[in-house]
Amino acid sequence: MSSQKGATAGPTDAKVLAPLPNVDKYSQIVTRFAPNPDFVLHIGSLRAVFLSHDYARMYKGKFILRFEDTDPRLKRSVIEYYGQIEKDVKWLGCQWDEEYIMSDRVPIYYEYAEKALGQGFAFVCTCEPDQFKAIIESGRACPHRSKSPAESLAQWHKMLSGELKEGEAVVRVKTETTHPNPAVRDWPAFRSSGRVQVSGLASVQLLSRGRRSSDGCYSYHSGKGASDQRGQADLPLQAHGLVVS
Repeated sequence: MSSQKGATAGPTDAKVLAPLPNVDKYSQIVTRFAPNPDFVLHIGSLRAVFLSHDYARMYKGKFILRFEDTDPRLKRSVIEYYGQIEKDVKWLGCQWDEEYIMSDRVPIYYEYAEKALGQGFAFVCTCEPDQFKAIIESGRACPHRSKSPAESLAQWHKMLSGELKEGEAVVRVKTETTHPNPAVRDWPAFRSSGRVQVSGLASVQLLSRGRRSSDGCYSYHSGKGASDQRGQADLPLQAHGLVVS
């Protein structure tokens, strides 16, 4: 793995990354390190940085640095940490190929949310949190999962307009309701937010709290892969990989 100056591994210390499965199915291997700029990196961050960088280099692929700054309520970004994280990742010897700031890309996420809803890959859920948890943990489908795309889109527009208030609606990505990990089952991508409008995009939380604004209006569960390139979304327009969460 990448290492800082001074540490040279001897023949018996050298370690080789295990090969990734199904690599031959993809034209390019793309990895990403996605820190939240609410603090500096810590020891636990190193594994993610090294693995993401080194696997991309191992397969002559692409390594992306993506700042996940779309949840101002729980993890408020601090401007100085964007630069500090960049500096630390470089110091580790892990130069990235592309960099993205999620709060700058909220319109793209909205666009893909509409596509996912319109094509039936996502739905708007209005279950109470405890109700949804009980349903999903039992391996059953939420009753709102069978809504038509038109119904979900109509509710999505109500989320954007603020007609559906904070906590009243969640956009969920359709995955496997019997997946071994309950957290992956129909996971949440966006939720209604009572926050102020930003850039004319109403109040669906994709929580945009970015470099520029610390009290954005969206609530986007940043994490499980959103589109890191406009024509290459991770939105789970399949079974479990949509972006956000």
